[in-house]
Amino acid sequence: MKQFNFKRVHLYLGLFLLSPLVVFSACKSEKQISENASQSSVTKAVEEGSSEAACHYAVDPKDIQIQWIAYKYTEKAPVMGTFNTYEIKGSKSAADLETLVKGLKVEIDASSVESNNAGRNATIREYFFQKFTPAFLINGEVESFSGDEKSGDIVFKINMNNVSYSIPMKYQIDAENNFNAEGKFTMEDFKLKAAFDSIHEACKSLHTGEDGVSKTWEEVGLKISAKYQKECS
Repeated sequence: MKQFNFKRVHLYLGLFLLSPLVVFSACKSEKQISENASQSSVTKAVEEGSSEAACHYAVDPKDIQIQWIAYKYTEKAPVMGTFNTYEIKGSKSAADLETLVKGLKVEIDASSVESNNAGRNATIREYFFQKFTPAFLINGEVESFSGDEKSGDIVFKINMNNVSYSIPMKYQIDAENNFNAEGKFTMEDFKLKAAFDSIHEACKSLHTGEDGVSKTWEEVGLKISAKYQKECS
C-alpha cells in the first residue's frame, strides 16, 4: 500500500488558507493606489484653482484713453480726436477683470478737445461743446461687463448736455493685455440738435465734398482703450 504524504497535504492546506490573504492584500493595495491617485488629483485641482484665484489686475489712469470719431462729407470721412484734460475715477486695481472694468468712471473737460489741428480745436470748442448745458462737461462710467479676457461686451453710460444715455460697446483684448472697446451714438441720443446745427453751420464750407454737398454726420463713434497689468502668484 502507498504511504499517505502528510507533508504535501499540509503544503496544499497552507496555500489554500493563504490565498484569500494574498487576494485581500492585492485588492487593498489597488484600493490604496486608487485612493492616493484620487487624492493627488483633488490636491492638484485645488492648487490650480488657488493659482487662478490669486491673480491681480491693475491699470494706470495714464494708460486709459477715450477717443471720438466724427464724420464729414457724403462719403463719411472720419475726423478723430481725444481730450487733453480728464480725470479717471473708480477702482485702479481688482481681483478680476470684470471688477476692474466696471469700476471705470471718467470726468472730461471738453474744452480740452484735441483733434491735432489748433484751428479745428477752437471751432469745435466754441461752436459745439460750448453749446452744451452745462458747457464742456462730460461724465462717463462702465455700467456692465460681459465676457472674458479675449472679447465681450460693455455698456458705457455717458451724461452730457444734461442727458444720460447708455452705449453698448464690443471689446477685444490682445496678448499684450491691450483692451479696446468700440461703439457709437447719435447727436439725437443726447438732444444735441442746437449744438449739431451750430457746428454744421460753422463748418459748412469745410464739410463740402467733391459732390458739392455739405455734410456733417449725426453719428459719432466712440473708442475706449487701456492697457492693464495682470499678475498671478
